[in-house]
Amino acid sequence: MRRLKIQYKQFFIFRKTKELDVPEKWHELNGDQFSVCSDIYLNNIADFEFASRFFSIPKRITRKFSKFELYKLTELCTFAARPNGSVNFFYMQVIPGTGLMAPKAKFRDVDFERFALFDTYFFMYVRDHKEEDLCRFIAALYLKSNESVTDIDFEKRIKYIRKHVDEATRNAIFMNYIFIHKWLEKPFPLLFESKSTDDRESTKRGITKKTSTSLPDWTGILDAFVGDDILNYDHYKKTNCILMFKRINARIKTHQTK
Repeated sequence: MRRLKIQYKQFFIFRKTKELDVPEKWHELNGDQFSVCSDIYLNNIADFEFASRFFSIPKRITRKFSKFELYKLTELCTFAARPNGSVNFFYMQVIPGTGLMAPKAKFRDVDFERFALFDTYFFMYVRDHKEEDLCRFIAALYLKSNESVTDIDFEKRIKYIRKHVDEATRNAIFMNYIFIHKWLEKPFPLLFESKSTDDRESTKRGITKKTSTSLPDWTGILDAFVGDDILNYDHYKKTNCILMFKRINARIKTHQTK
């Protein structure tokens, strides 16, 4: 974090001083700041709007900033120009006004079955770019306290998200998940293929053209892992996803060395 002091005119003759900590890396952002960054990258918002939302300065003030002043402010956030972060948590822990909560950091409360569901919906959206699939992804990802994705009226929840979760929030959750996938690539390279985000269009879609038409075959992966141990199939589905990734990744590595 970098400590910053900003002074600007307020009410003609009065000057207001604002001190704040400015993030220098992706993992230092709060939920609101990450949402702004996803907006500026995916929707190209104006510099004065970015400065207002990121630094919590009234928009009527940032509208009056010179181009140089706006440049100096946005220069402090150059890391946001390329969305290549790697995080293991969701910036938006709760979707405002809905009671819908993100999984815990490192997917501590997500079983393999649920991960397979929202990951598949994520890639369906990447492939087809349908808002319905993005809402399905969020419906499987964000749940209320003590809810299970298998117990809710899923189609009703999708309609609720489409109505009550705005586009900026949906885009921020989508971009956040791209960052989480980058985190998963490091410990589990045999399960999660590295994706390039060198250009804006690739990141908007969340994946490179090479794999953008394919969906992850989590059912096939689980079937291959379980093999003849059919009696424990449901047990594996309900096992924490990260624990399952460790086991499956190790199994693949063992077979590759034989």
